[in-house]
Amino acid sequence: EKTLERDPDNAMAAGMLGDLYASIYQYGYEDSESLLDQAEKLGRKAVALDPNCQPAHFTMALVHFLRGQRSQFLSEAEKALELNPNHALNSAALALHLYMAGEQERGLELTHEVMRLNPHHPGWYHLVQFMNYYGQGEYDLALVEARRFNTPVFHFDPLIRAAVLGQLGRQAEASKAVAELLALVPDFQTRGRSLIRRFAYLDEHVDLLVEGLRKAGFELAA
Repeated sequence: EKTLERDPDNAMAAGMLGDLYASIYQYGYEDSESLLDQAEKLGRKAVALDPNCQPAHFTMALVHFLRGQRSQFLSEAEKALELNPNHALNSAALALHLYMAGEQERGLELTHEVMRLNPHHPGWYHLVQFMNYYGQGEYDLALVEARRFNTPVFHFDPLIRAAVLGQLGRQAEASKAVAELLALVPDFQTRGRSLIRRFAYLDEHVDLLVEGLRKAGFELAA
């Protein structure tokens, strides 16, 4: 916000700061939904300053996603992709959110595109393919994608490994992954459903991951 005070008419800065506020909530660093209010305020400011600013529409897409406003999310996501389809990082994030919001074919197609765009992509790009295999019960293939995720500071890394290992009945490995998860988020048992939903969006995705954790021996609070 101090940056914006020095340069209040910078759409790019407003959009990126809005993204930061929304991400703090999505990743679970803080649970106050007032962060989404701040993100939306900045996103709307950025759109007003420059309707063609991709970070502005990306922030608005993320806010709508986190609030469960599917139609608004889809509109903003497609606008952001139209403005800069070659921004691999933003496109990958939007691909993930599109998939989780029920646009599976679009999410998979876009994920493949950004992987070609950036062959040395971060491991979290594999979350879409993990969810696709996991949702189809292709647990061996899902485990391959979970290991490719390889982002140990992000709680979804041990989470998805624990879930798929639980589905495969590999209890010792699943228990180790659960321990890694709790090392990152000690109160995951009580906050887990909320944290999962901030990425997984649909009940069916949340329930499938919670089921895998249960089979791994880790029961989340209702």
